[in-house]
Amino acid sequence: MSDIEVFAAAETVESTDDLAPTRNHTPGETGGYVPQGLAGYVYNGACYCPECAFEVEIPTPDGDGETDIAHFPAFETNETGCGVGVLNCSSETDYPGDVCDVCHRTLDTNVLVYRDGPGSELYERLTDR
Repeated sequence: MSDIEVFAAAETVESTDDLAPTRNHTPGETGGYVPQGLAGYVYNGACYCPECAFEVEIPTPDGDGETDIAHFPAFETNETGCGVGVLNCSSETDYPGDVCDVCHRTLDTNVLVYRDGPGSELYERLTDR
């Protein structure tokens, strides 16, 4: 048994209501299919689920207005120097996982759980099958 295990986020949440929904593509002109599914977006250090990303307005790359995170053009940054990153469902993050900054649900990624550290009780429960 190793000191670290990788679990699907669905295994680490109390209820499926605590898990953010996923999609299979990003919207807009620069959108497209996301391998393994779209778990969420990252902007300026915060994570957003695919549903809430439509509610958060950020400056456009040309500075002429605002757009929601989900429709921000790929491979561009705005006046703050930030771009929008996409998290697919095979992304890995440390326990307790990435959480949407709006709805506070866990994004459906893989979660790294360590034997010694935060989540150690979960590690023991999930590895003792």
